[in-house]
Amino acid sequence: MHLDTNKSLECTYEQAVSVSKVRYQHGCAIDPTTTRLVNDVCTPYAADLIMKQLSVAYQFTQTATVNIVESEAFVSFDGTNFCAVDCSRMVCNCVFNNTTKLPCKHVFVYRAQSQMSMFTADLIAQRWRKPVIASTATPTTSQCEAFAFTTPRTDILSKTDKTDWLLMSQNS
Repeated sequence: MHLDTNKSLECTYEQAVSVSKVRYQHGCAIDPTTTRLVNDVCTPYAADLIMKQLSVAYQFTQTATVNIVESEAFVSFDGTNFCAVDCSRMVCNCVFNNTTKLPCKHVFVYRAQSQMSMFTADLIAQRWRKPVIASTATPTTSQCEAFAFTTPRTDILSKTDKTDWLLMSQNS
């Protein structure tokens, strides 16, 4: 027996999960080369998000409206709601692009209708890229020299110097 609940609004956990899950097939209409490139460049989480955006873009590439004004492309899937894509930086003003900093469906539709390749590695921010394995990346001499300190730092205060400085600033 459930107290203080409305039985008409209750449902089982299984019913809630079955309604909330959306079945998604990766790479259903996306060419294998693009899928491989996305998976090679991005972390698994970012690759999953990008594949979903690519899937939507492939569905609407032929029917989406793209209006180019100066250096911006205005992309719409329904003909009324437009998102602005900066053509040079490949960024969009949609929520997905602003929150994840990953290319969105609007960017992909613009690229498709502009005869550009759908995906390139430079679309992905460094934080979403797979890390470079240490065994395959060897530091160059200039990289090693950049971290070598030849002279000791003089701008670091000792604990005593910090205390003295604080006392002097409070007395002033």
